[in-house]
Amino acid sequence: APMLSEAIYQNLKPSDSKESIHLTDWISGEEDTDFEKALLDEMALAQEIINIGRSLRQELKIKIRQPLSQVIVSKNSTLKYFGELVLSELNVKEIVYVEQEEKVKLNTQLSEALLSEGLARELIHAIQNLRKSSGLEVDDRISLSLDFMQDTDLAKLLNQQKDYISRELLAVNWSEGALNHTSGFSKIVKVNEKQVSVTISKWSN
Repeated sequence: APMLSEAIYQNLKPSDSKESIHLTDWISGEEDTDFEKALLDEMALAQEIINIGRSLRQELKIKIRQPLSQVIVSKNSTLKYFGELVLSELNVKEIVYVEQEEKVKLNTQLSEALLSEGLARELIHAIQNLRKSSGLEVDDRISLSLDFMQDTDLAKLLNQQKDYISRELLAVNWSEGALNHTSGFSKIVKVNEKQVSVTISKWSN
């Protein structure tokens, strides 16, 4: 909550305000302005949209790591200040406001780019778990080897995210194909129910 409050303050503060919310005076209930009340109301609305969006993801069995193109929100629930928070929490690219009975809907159509990004996040999550269980430090550079089990479609989609995956994993070296398991830490991981054989080792010059 303190970090969220600070982020909101930094986005909304006038230019002549104090540098941090923690340097401002505490405002009593009697001193609340119409703006502050409107801000609190919108924060509650944003949280409601987030909760509905997360519930929809669960119902549709779409993991939060899979980005979606749009959250579709009723025009009666337009956000002025907390749109970015909703985008981040729901992992969607855009908020679209339309006339509709439902307060919140999700566009679940996945483009190749969205699918690729979702697969990349799943692979990163699995390899970070392997890194942790292997005793590697979070700041260790690694050598990464992947065997996509002759799944050329999966290999194509993940190669589209090669730079992103390498950056997130601090992978200095990336190789593909049948793996030699004589060195490093190896595991077969699942990426959206597809199997990938992974070997990681600490990078040394």
